[in-house]
Amino acid sequence: MKKIIAVALALLIALTLISFAGCHTHDLVNVKAVEPSCTEEGNIEYYECSICGETFLDAEGRQEVSADDVRLAVIPHDFNFVSYTDTDHTYSCSVCGEVKTEPHNATEVSGRNVGHFYKTACDCGHYYTYEEIPTISIKTVTGEEIQGNKTSAEYYDCTVSVSDCDSEYVLTNETARVKVRGNYSANYAKKPYKIKFDSKQVMLGVNEDLKAKEWVLLADYKDKSLLRNPTVHYLADEMLGEDGYYCTDSRYVEVIVNGTYRGLYLLVEQQEVREERVNVAEPEDPEDYEEDSAEYEAAMNEIMTGYLVELDAYAGEEVPLEQFSITYNSGGKYADGSDVDTNKFQKMYAIKSKVYTQAQNDFIKKTIENIYAVLADAVYGDHSDLATNPYKTLDDQNNIINDSSIRTEREAVERLVALDSLVDTFILNEICMDMDIGWSSFLMSIDMSESGSKKLTFQAPWDWDSSLGFDVDETENGIYSCMPYTGNSKSGTPRAYVNPWLTLLSSKQWFRDEVAERYIGLKERGVFETSVQRLDILSEIYEAEIAKNFDRWPQCIANGGEGNSNYNKCTTHELAKEYLKDFLKDRYAVLDSLFTVGNTWVD
Repeated sequence: MKKIIAVALALLIALTLISFAGCHTHDLVNVKAVEPSCTEEGNIEYYECSICGETFLDAEGRQEVSADDVRLAVIPHDFNFVSYTDTDHTYSCSVCGEVKTEPHNATEVSGRNVGHFYKTACDCGHYYTYEEIPTISIKTVTGEEIQGNKTSAEYYDCTVSVSDCDSEYVLTNETARVKVRGNYSANYAKKPYKIKFDSKQVMLGVNEDLKAKEWVLLADYKDKSLLRNPTVHYLADEMLGEDGYYCTDSRYVEVIVNGTYRGLYLLVEQQEVREERVNVAEPEDPEDYEEDSAEYEAAMNEIMTGYLVELDAYAGEEVPLEQFSITYNSGGKYADGSDVDTNKFQKMYAIKSKVYTQAQNDFIKKTIENIYAVLADAVYGDHSDLATNPYKTLDDQNNIINDSSIRTEREAVERLVALDSLVDTFILNEICMDMDIGWSSFLMSIDMSESGSKKLTFQAPWDWDSSLGFDVDETENGIYSCMPYTGNSKSGTPRAYVNPWLTLLSSKQWFRDEVAERYIGLKERGVFETSVQRLDILSEIYEAEIAKNFDRWPQCIANGGEGNSNYNKCTTHELAKEYLKDFLKDRYAVLDSLFTVGNTWVD
């Protein structure tokens, strides 16, 4: 009987508890939100009953939610690259320190690879397999040494062979002509060369396997680092190349002439008009047609074609048809707003594209002269009252006319100039601080054909062995290309020539802001950091070849007669490389502070 009573009592208590659980008032406790980590779950803010454990989104217990729905899953680790070996690379989580190791997934490099110093790359961005350095062997037919200098350089019949490379790029005794090329650089003992094949050849994959007759071998004799041109070619490709404009591809090669080692050279492209290089229209050659024929007359009168021109102090040495001189009818202003004496503007231009008639020469001379005049009027003229003083532009024959439809100076500029090409070119030159920037080797193009843009375009940047601290000490600060120069040059005197095109817009805030925005984007992409890292990579890959070059040309390292005093202290390649690294880092630091939106560039 007692046992029955006990069971009944237990059953009564259980039923009571069940009844109570089903109808009790919740005692809700607030549970604060917790962010998840890479090691522990988190949760959103919620409320939990201390009696029954049920969960709710609100303090009143009206919005019930499951326990699973309030949990936040563990987030992925923030793995950052730490190191690599020949077989794998290691990452570490910046939050919890967990380490993981993965094998390299190096795949063949595709597309344009300025410098061509590696064949495959891993996604980690730190591991490459490198190419061996190719050899270009030139043999003159007569066995003569290739002679020449700045004022006299003749072609020699020769054969050209390419070896120590992938089989697809091997050449054997291809017939060609070769000559010493260059201006001042042609006077050095280590000669730069121009090769002109009888038939088009692919040269070591340069410019995505471009077939061309003409190629150039840069000696870089006075560059003790042998790194200036490769560095600028990389920067130019990241700027102008990204925007669709041409800049040369390049790669290191060893050169042998008539069986004698000549040194480490840089294979680059000839700066010329063709679809894969400077892509503008080319005129018809009148000599391809019978004289007095309709085709002949059309070719003789053809001026609406493409032109590649170079601001060039040496233009007067070209044949008369391939040179012209312009007058800058309007003055200019430095970046600080002070006036530039137009006598500091280089007036000589060389025509680097094909021209067959004086009419074509006259037309491109007029075009360059009038474009500058219109732009100078737009940025320096008083257009506060457009009714009485409208902006100007060019008509379909490139004559200057008034245009009342143009409302701003920027619109007037963009009618005639590919602005992004000028912005890229400005940044490139501010980084490089080339001593020759107002003197020569400054190229531009315009395509006046029916399908052409009819805008002056700055592309094909060239000749950088006098840049990046060669003449200008790394302590030089501020804007370089469009300010009166009184800094640490080897001469210590103001610059004789100022580049008219880089100076043109430098005093305008809207242009400064365009430069700043482009510069910031390039920095965020890591372009500038990579340009410094490449110096160590190239020096390490080609360490033996660099040493061999300076064994052949010890006077280059020993020569203290050119460059600024600090550069002259670079008596080894390693010192020259470190000097170049320091210069780039210092220069980027200066430009980081200058190229910000709204900055006037003037202290």
